[in-house]
Amino acid sequence: MARSRTVIVAGAGIGGLAAALALARAGFRVVIAERAPKLEAIGAGIQLTPNATRALAALGVLDRLRERAVEARALVVASGSSGQPIVQAPFSTAADLDHSPWLLAARADLQQELYLAAADHPDIELEFGAAIADAAEHPRGVTALSARADRGTEHNGLALVGADGLWSGTRLRL
Repeated sequence: MARSRTVIVAGAGIGGLAAALALARAGFRVVIAERAPKLEAIGAGIQLTPNATRALAALGVLDRLRERAVEARALVVASGSSGQPIVQAPFSTAADLDHSPWLLAARADLQQELYLAAADHPDIELEFGAAIADAAEHPRGVTALSARADRGTEHNGLALVGADGLWSGTRLRL
């Protein structure tokens, strides 16, 4: 019997959605179980360094995110008492070398773009209102139970990615 090409991801935050997109682009089928009934705009701004924007470009979401982000032009370290700049480092040189900008974006905008890309991908299944309630590792991979108020669903896969946040139930089970 052929092994499953499915990977289960607990959590549809930035990490879970990015992992799902990367796995799907590598040829895996991905099931995302998110405990929240829908995505909420949580958090404030986020800085995306050139390493992060290169990763977002590889996932196919950078261009759409750039429309709602601001490109940082320099890092400025200023005096806390006077507000006067102490050191300034321009970002233009690094961005020009590899076309990877340093962006400032709303966290919700980044998550939304990752979500839209995941929702459009034929090999990614999103399950909202379903938390990973239990998981068991076995010789063929892992079996995870995603629980909803009305039912539970068993998912079999090669691996379980715990990206379910600070209060991760998945991490507690490992």
